[in-house]
Amino acid sequence: KDSVSPERYRQQPKIDAQVYKDDVFLAEEAWKKVEASSPLDTEKFDEVTDVLADNSMKFYGVSDGIASYDRVTDLLLQYYDGILYTEDD
Repeated sequence: KDSVSPERYRQQPKIDAQVYKDDVFLAEEAWKKVEASSPLDTEKFDEVTDVLADNSMKFYGVSDGIASYDRVTDLLLQYYDGILYTEDD
């Protein structure tokens, strides 16, 4: 029970506001390293995997497909920032 207590999450460092603004998975320098060492065109690979993931999710009943990841990520960030807890919890 203690592992899911509101107090435990209040003790965690807040997620920096820049995380919400950036919407960046890897910094530009990190992407350059990935692209340099990749045997595949990373942009094309990214496009293909996005389409496959989107279609797969829609096939299995997630009507908005890959866009649902944005909602889930936002909810997780809010949860771990303590937004879902009130001071009275």
